[in-house]
Amino acid sequence: MKTRFNFIKLLIALFSVFVCLVIVYQIYCYFYVSVATEYATIIECEDTETVTGYFLRDESIKVY
Repeated sequence: MKTRFNFIKLLIALFSVFVCLVIVYQIYCYFYVSVATEYATIIECEDTETVTGYFLRDESIKVY
């Protein structure tokens, strides 16, 4: 009967160690950052162009 009692304690100890390892692994995965950060710069640009020129239009007024 003494051997069976030690075997149960061993199983409980191994299970406790396994649970502790799972908890530590979950905490590690929660705080691990796999994305590398980089510095970014803000640049502004406009989608317009300034030009000079002439527009020629041929318009007539229609009276009804």
